[in-house]
Amino acid sequence: KDGLYSYCRVCKKADDKTYVSKNRKKVLENKRLYYQKNKKTIAEYKKEYQNKNANKRKIYKRQYEKERKLKDPTYKLIQNYKNRICKALKGVGTKSQTTLTLLGCSISEFYTHIENQFQKGMTWSNQGKWHIDHIIPLSSADTLEEKIRLFHYTNCQPLWAKDNLSKSDKIIF
Repeated sequence: KDGLYSYCRVCKKADDKTYVSKNRKKVLENKRLYYQKNKKTIAEYKKEYQNKNANKRKIYKRQYEKERKLKDPTYKLIQNYKNRICKALKGVGTKSQTTLTLLGCSISEFYTHIENQFQKGMTWSNQGKWHIDHIIPLSSADTLEEKIRLFHYTNCQPLWAKDNLSKSDKIIF
């Protein structure tokens, strides 16, 4: 006890942890039910939090990316490859041979490949509303060589941003 609570906070935390480990299914079911009942409120809270803390979140993300690139050379290389392709599509910088080798085709051929798969409403001018998705996610590869192979243009498709974010790192056929 610390004078503020009628119980010892450290002991309460330990008791809670024990209860959760013994009743995992029940706790998860209660959380799921609570979420179902309060979906709208939770979504509003999350949106409000994100708006209030946009700058803080941006700084945190930058710091995380920076530290991860220092610790994980594979992650750094993959991020660099993603940036190369993105810049090549936007016409920024020079189209190096490495970028073309990664894609397995020229930039104009890549444009055509993506355009041929556009869904209704997709254009290059509204690219923020849709993403270039890796059909087989980069996260599914174990080695750097496998990850590099997954940058090939035949593994790329346009997907609406919402669909791509919900697809996450799943393989959907």
